[in-house]
Amino acid sequence: MTYAYDYRNHRYQTNTVVSGTTVMNDIYIYDGDQILTDVRTKLTLNAQQQVTNTTLQFGRLYLYGPAPDQLLAQELISLSASSGVPSQVIWTATDHQQTVRDLVTTSGQVLTTVVGGAVTAAHLTYDSFGVPSPTTVAISTLLNERFLYTSREYDPVTGLQYNWNRWYDPRAKRWISEDPIGLSAGPNTSMYVANSPATYRDTTGLWPTDEQLSGERELRDQRRFGNSRQPDAILVPDANG
Repeated sequence: MTYAYDYRNHRYQTNTVVSGTTVMNDIYIYDGDQILTDVRTKLTLNAQQQVTNTTLQFGRLYLYGPAPDQLLAQELISLSASSGVPSQVIWTATDHQQTVRDLVTTSGQVLTTVVGGAVTAAHLTYDSFGVPSPTTVAISTLLNERFLYTSREYDPVTGLQYNWNRWYDPRAKRWISEDPIGLSAGPNTSMYVANSPATYRDTTGLWPTDEQLSGERELRDQRRFGNSRQPDAILVPDANG
């Protein structure tokens, strides 16, 4: 599997080797920092690894809400009879962390699929750090749903999650690379959201921002001093932080 990125750190292409002669090519088109559409093409190679045939498989259009990474729906468009993907609109039901929990049709029915020979509702489950259950991985693969934990893209081949600026490994509960700002982020430059995934999320790989830190300080100050605290009061940490 290979990836290509643009100058803004956006992944715009993925090549997945299915066999020695077959490669799935995904191209992503962005609107700002969010994927507007993507298209999958099947590439057939000869013994010299040269492309001898290309077949469009399917495309997707995405609809977002006003909040960051608030994925509302995606429209699957079949571009080939061999793709095995029906054209349909899928709505995503998410929780407070924008994690996708259910996939719903326009008629309000929760999508079902066959996993291990049994018809299974597309209810997606994860552990606290975002590791999808085996059934969730199987469902998302069969239904071509890439956005899972905190509405970021999950790669079933590597088990990693793409968060724009860094890749997150939910099994290791940490980033696979250091924070771009180095030790300014703290002594542990690979820790995910201060080990508090039930409280925070990091969709860009750059948490916490100055705005988030300011909000945290203000919330902590309100708990200590109440709403009467003056804006210029100085917070002195005690033994409990």
